[in-house]
Amino acid sequence: MKSRAVRNAPAKVKTSLSALGTFIQIARKRRRLTLDECSVRAQTSVLTLRKIEKGDPSVAVGTVLGVL
Repeated sequence: MKSRAVRNAPAKVKTSLSALGTFIQIARKRRRLTLDECSVRAQTSVLTLRKIEKGDPSVAVGTVLGVL
């Protein structure tokens, strides 16, 4: 279950995370990396990487920075 803080994230935060996720996805595709390859390099799961690319605010900041 998502925490109350995640459900009530301000619209600007959600928009920014979505934009960041899109940029990460574009960068991954430009480098011709699959989700599997990128997740191994970032030491995270494919599911978490998908959440990052969708802009899910429940992902830890450290994980997002690890993907960057």
